[in-house]
Amino acid sequence: MNELLQRLADLSDEERDEVFQFLRSQSKIHPLEEEFNAQAEVILEAISRGSDLTKRGIRGIIAEASFKVEVLDYLTGWRDITPPGDLPFDFKIVDSIGPVGIQVKMQRKKEQRPMMANEGYRVLSSDKYVVETQKTRGGKKGEENTRPYRFGEFDLLAVSMHPATNDWSQFRYTVADWLLPDFKDPSCILKFQPVPLHRNHEWTDSLEECIDWFRSGKRHTISQ
Repeated sequence: MNELLQRLADLSDEERDEVFQFLRSQSKIHPLEEEFNAQAEVILEAISRGSDLTKRGIRGIIAEASFKVEVLDYLTGWRDITPPGDLPFDFKIVDSIGPVGIQVKMQRKKEQRPMMANEGYRVLSSDKYVVETQKTRGGKKGEENTRPYRFGEFDLLAVSMHPATNDWSQFRYTVADWLLPDFKDPSCILKFQPVPLHRNHEWTDSLEECIDWFRSGKRHTISQ
């Protein structure tokens, strides 16, 4: 195998590309290729041609997968008990004390750059980034707008900081009940929430610490 790898390393770029194309014709990279009956390269090209809204959705899915792989899979003493269905949380985990529901969101981008909090609402800080905390799909239940999240629907908010850090493993966490309430309906969570780049007494980079904050029952509202 070492001899083969050395021979590959000695090939020209054109020769290596020819070998790669042969290997790609013999094997699949991901089961999605079978499901879509399309090569990974075609699927990636389709994503690259998608609208900003489509790419935002893809980034959100990557953020959820990264949270599972980079964070949850390293937790000890916890089990993932996330049920199927369209739920107000993305993950539910449980230990010997009880369950915790976690909503994962993506730090917002605007014009291909990290969006600042005051670009969401002028009253928010110009020194913090912003996360959009509302459901992807809107709707009405009677006169009620069902797109905003309501307090009590999940316990913790995990924000992927990839747009600011270029690192899918970087998350900031806070207690859901600490989030800013909607200006018109205090039972709902405000659409845009300010997120600092660095940890502080309101946002942490440790999921375990945020769980401790949540379980302490401390009443607090994050600063704007």
